[in-house]
Amino acid sequence: MKYDRVITGIFESRPNRSIAMVEITDPDTGNVYVCKCHVKNTGTVYPE
Repeated sequence: MKYDRVITGIFESRPNRSIAMVEITDPDTGNVYVCKCHVKNTGTVYPE
């Protein structure tokens, strides 16, 4: 599957197996947002 628009973000938390909270910076304004995103792979997320 190809995605037309992929945005890089910083993982914040994972409230459940299919949702992640991700910090995203708008490249045009520099504003930072925390967005709820769908997690395609529901495997375990290990902290670094």
